[in-house]
Amino acid sequence: MLHIVNGLATLKLLDRTDIRGARVSGDDIFAEGPVQDCLETPGAWRTRAEYLQKHFGIPKEQYLQRKEERERNLRSFAYHEEVVLWFEFDLFCQLNLLYLLHWFSKKTLGHSRLTLICPGEFPGVKRFRGLGDLSPGQLTSLFEDRAEITDQQRTLAVKAWSAYSSPDPTQIQLLLEDSTEALRHLHKAFSAHLERFPWAGSGLNGVEEKTLQSLSDGGPRKFPDLFDVVTASDTVFSHGMGDVQFSAYLAGLAEGDNPLIRMENFAGLLTQDVTRRALGKWTSRITDQGKEVLKGRLDNIELRGIDRWLGGVHLKSPDQVWRWDPST
Repeated sequence: MLHIVNGLATLKLLDRTDIRGARVSGDDIFAEGPVQDCLETPGAWRTRAEYLQKHFGIPKEQYLQRKEERERNLRSFAYHEEVVLWFEFDLFCQLNLLYLLHWFSKKTLGHSRLTLICPGEFPGVKRFRGLGDLSPGQLTSLFEDRAEITDQQRTLAVKAWSAYSSPDPTQIQLLLEDSTEALRHLHKAFSAHLERFPWAGSGLNGVEEKTLQSLSDGGPRKFPDLFDVVTASDTVFSHGMGDVQFSAYLAGLAEGDNPLIRMENFAGLLTQDVTRRALGKWTSRITDQGKEVLKGRLDNIELRGIDRWLGGVHLKSPDQVWRWDPST
């Protein structure tokens, strides 16, 4: 039996159970950076690695080496009669699940069967955030209730991964207008993804808007406090956002000639050289321009421009930029 989990926290928790089988982590930060043509065209992974290094501080060669290691681990499925996928409901996890189901759709499974554990809630847990919230015993109970992945789930995952990697985000809207019940968390995750596009009016996306609103309402905040407030909000909770992503968001808001926030004790993106301990010293405060953008009096993209990938969509000014209208 092979267990593929989405992150080291779940991997460590699984090691504390009596569940047998090989274990590997199959996570990637697909929520950020270019995901073009289902990552099947030559050079797609290297282009992605270069972007993540520039914008998120993830060393390019380290990322590519980890990708190759993950591929080797995935190919070992042929030695196992069952492959158990452990994933969560948020956008970060759902994208990894889609990638894996798309990957397996290209393989001949032979005697191997795929099963899935993907809870959106757990009895007795008031606001379930993920598998890392559970005890070893609770994790074991989920294992006992795992379900075999159906043909409908495979088909939907392939369509969804293709839509996510498309340069046209309306492909996701079309997908959501159809039934997504086979993967019960997909609709909410993809809805959260669409809210990451710049909003009509302010040019901010959902994460940026909530960050500026938190700083406007609560005054200057240190990174841990701001991270907790923003990621616990209804707007951002479904993203499954980690500190690497959020630190890059803050850096983006603070950069350029027209910053929307100011950061004290900022020493660069979270990397091997800038540790999580350093994050605790970051203090963010909203600027006057940030307040004007938040009120809709200035447009973030017109003021500061944009150069960002969301799946297969490259948002780059001065080209026409896709926008999300939360009122529709």
